[in-house]
Amino acid sequence: AIPSLVEILHTAKDQELIQICANSLMRMGSTGVTHLLELAQETDNLIRLAAITALGKRGNEVAVQDLIILLRDENPKARMAAAEALLNIRSRNATQGLIASLKLETEPVIRGIIVQALGILNEPSTSEFLIEALNDKAANVRASAILALGNKGADMIPLLATLIQDNSEVVRQSIARALGKISHP
Repeated sequence: AIPSLVEILHTAKDQELIQICANSLMRMGSTGVTHLLELAQETDNLIRLAAITALGKRGNEVAVQDLIILLRDENPKARMAAAEALLNIRSRNATQGLIASLKLETEPVIRGIIVQALGILNEPSTSEFLIEALNDKAANVRASAILALGNKGADMIPLLATLIQDNSEVVRQSIARALGKISHP
């Protein structure tokens, strides 16, 4: 079945069909994952993005290091798909790679996804980077950092309270959500 799926993937023009094939490969165990890792290096962006997205669907630890490498890809769509995949996988093994990528990433949307992933991992080593993200120029990154810090508990209330005057509505909404979550988990 794998060769047939790969052939369909390479000949399909429809994005949905390509994603269905990639998702089917993901369900085929380690051999399917191996093919997806190869497809994530394709020159065809539709195939690459479908493969990267599929790798994040199952929480597959095997793909973590390859996805971290893709966070440095020149294509922002590939970086975004890799960040989303790592967000879905939720592997503590991704922590250092996510932190390194956060420091280098230029796209606010991707930085926001990386911050979300760090927040879900809720590792003690991420706090300083999440606090640093509170000063990001992009409101979506600040909002993601606030929600992530809200997961760290009541110790974050004084810090979050200092941000209530932020000029962004989405940031203030995130503060309210985080404070509500801390008070009533």
